[in-house]
Amino acid sequence: MADQLWWTDEDELAQALADKYPQINPREVRLRDLCTFVAGLPTFADDPNATNEDQLQGIQDAWYAEYEDRRRVA
Repeated sequence: MADQLWWTDEDELAQALADKYPQINPREVRLRDLCTFVAGLPTFADDPNATNEDQLQGIQDAWYAEYEDRRRVA
């Protein structure tokens, strides 16, 4: 995983979110809360306000895919 994460690092952000919040179903997270979750990651280095709904939706979709993959393996 990258040392620093940016809004454009959808897959890496998804993995970090799945690691930090393994029990949370990403589909139940509001985009505003997702923004807070991402900004709270220790490796997040971007401007917390420099994102948009499409970007957040992409991160949420990637996180959900990671969440589902991990549930299938468990």
